[in-house]
Amino acid sequence: MNRADFKRMMKARVHTPSIGSGETRKRNKRADSAEIELLTRDFLANGGQIQQIENRETEFQPTWRAYAATAFDERGEV
Repeated sequence: MNRADFKRMMKARVHTPSIGSGETRKRNKRADSAEIELLTRDFLANGGQIQQIENRETEFQPTWRAYAATAFDERGEV
């Protein structure tokens, strides 16, 4: 066995395909692109605008602020 044969044999042992080493992606890129193209056409055909919902402002306090308000209120320091 010469050096090239030995190298080929070692590579074959190290890089053996594992069980179940088939296609890892269930879908291909062309199918994804076709779906995106179809959805884009549908979106533009329906006016091309995103549905906007009613915006209601709420009073938001970060957690530490709400905690501090509660803690100081309990002590009567507000």
